[in-house]
Amino acid sequence: MSKINIVLYNLIHLNFLNISYLTFTFLLSLSIALLVTTLLLSLDHNGITADNADNANAVKHHNHNHEQDSKSHTEHKIILESNLPHSSSSSSSPDISDSNFAISNNSNNTKAAIINFDDGSMGQYTYAKPILDKFGLKATFFIVCNYANSSKDSYMNWQEITQLQNDGMDIESHSMNHKDLTTLSIADLDYEIGQSKQCLLNQGINENISKGSIFAYPGHQGANDPTIVNTVAKYYNTARSGDIPLQFLNVPSNRYALAGINVALETQIDKNTKSFNDFQTSLDKFINLVNSQNKYNKNGQINTIPVIVYHKIDYKSNNDPGVSVTNPDLFDAEMKYLHDNDFKIFTMTNLKYNESNGSIYLDNIPGSIA
Repeated sequence: MSKINIVLYNLIHLNFLNISYLTFTFLLSLSIALLVTTLLLSLDHNGITADNADNANAVKHHNHNHEQDSKSHTEHKIILESNLPHSSSSSSSPDISDSNFAISNNSNNTKAAIINFDDGSMGQYTYAKPILDKFGLKATFFIVCNYANSSKDSYMNWQEITQLQNDGMDIESHSMNHKDLTTLSIADLDYEIGQSKQCLLNQGINENISKGSIFAYPGHQGANDPTIVNTVAKYYNTARSGDIPLQFLNVPSNRYALAGINVALETQIDKNTKSFNDFQTSLDKFINLVNSQNKYNKNGQINTIPVIVYHKIDYKSNNDPGVSVTNPDLFDAEMKYLHDNDFKIFTMTNLKYNESNGSIYLDNIPGSIA
């Protein structure tokens, strides 16, 4: 090989080596750069992924807390709103979701009572009636005819008794002269019992009732006497006694010995000392009396009802525990208790007799009719 050829060969070989070296170096550098870039990108991606995961967890936690807060806020709002009075102007009818409305109109409410007044004393009209009207309550008034005929200031007259009837009160018979029926002859029994019904009819009282009226035994005597009961049965559909606080319903009952209890003697007199109880003790005993029905009335069913009987309603008292006088302020507190505790108040005319099974029931009360 000539020298020129050798030189040329060497130059070409060196150039090739240089070119190869350069190429190798370039490719190596490029590979390293790509590797570094890949690693950096990977690290950056992992960082972003971790950040995103943390952010996602943070968002999830925030949303969970927000949902909890929202739920708590909603529950708190419901509690608050249930305690807020509903505006009467918002609707003409009450909102049945209102808890207060649900309580006062609860179909399972079984608290009930029948209010009676005996004898027709004037305080029943001047003191008791305004209190009954104030609380929207009705009652049955048993009238002694010749007391009303006497024109004495201590008893209601026929105009006042008629006004009671016109205002929705129930007026019934309590004999002609309030005599002890157990001491009378058959003829006198017929007069005291039968004529007292005719007396009311003559005054336009219960004129549309033939045999649906009710009799109350004077002094609560006579319900166990067959002669007296037979005479009562000639004129009246039922009769009320005065020594039993609760009238049981939908079970066989004596229609001529309906329940009734003297409120004054039962709650205002200490039975041991025969002295008067103070105001609060009398009220507490009244509350216990009217709630004695609770253990019998359940699941919306009225199985028994207290029949509470008043006599004189007056601020004057002769301090005789044997005389049934109720202070008007105490009577007001007792009626307020019945009203505020959603007692359903009936009159004696609501007590009906079922001929088929011999039971007493409350008419127009779903689920309680025998």
